[in-house]
Amino acid sequence: MDMLLTRRQEIIYDIFNWTALPEAKVNVIAISNTLDLPERMLNHRISSRLGSNRISFQPYEWPEITEIIDHRISKCKAISNDAIQFASRKVAALSGDLRKALDIMQRGVEIALDNEATEMTMEHVQKAIKEASCSIRMDFFRSISKHQLILVRAIVQDQLKSGLEESTFFQVFEEYKPMCLGDGIIPLSMSSAWCGIIFLCRCHLLILGSGVGDVDRKLKLGMSLQEAQFCLNMLKDDQWKEH
Repeated sequence: MDMLLTRRQEIIYDIFNWTALPEAKVNVIAISNTLDLPERMLNHRISSRLGSNRISFQPYEWPEITEIIDHRISKCKAISNDAIQFASRKVAALSGDLRKALDIMQRGVEIALDNEATEMTMEHVQKAIKEASCSIRMDFFRSISKHQLILVRAIVQDQLKSGLEESTFFQVFEEYKPMCLGDGIIPLSMSSAWCGIIFLCRCHLLILGSGVGDVDRKLKLGMSLQEAQFCLNMLKDDQWKEH
């Protein structure tokens, strides 16, 4: 549905209006990457046509990722099974994002071709994952302080709980405080934490939304939730500088 959104929303309206026509024996199942898309983006004449059934799909487990990759490559002999297994298990442990697994496999094939290898192996996948951990976004993650990192973890945690793509600063701060204590550090004051949020927005790791006053300002990730989880898990064992 995300790709069909227009300013006047005529296309989506026509699709959902099919179910209201007496001669149309059809049900419409809509798939969106935005969990709260009906509430945030659809006008009333469309949302009133939506049913109440909503399913949230969980991240892929490694056997599911393996099965999908196997299907995509049609049992290609030039890609080793160990490479597929390694990529599937690594991505499942980090985020469960199938797109990330496919990107890593594609980059692994490119690396193998660049080295004139006759088979893509686990070594090529390892190099592809290493490249992913050296992206510009990962550099930003590595440059922020531990408190700023915890603020990112807090917004990820809040969005996982709520299923929504936006959180208020107050909600994020309430997640942030116990995370600090769990890591054995003293939480920042609310005003200092807000300065950290502004810095993260300048780095495009977060996006500042609407709201009255700092406490009620809406925040969202500057990337997909799965991408944020992937980056945070890649950095889990890194040493972070103190604020």
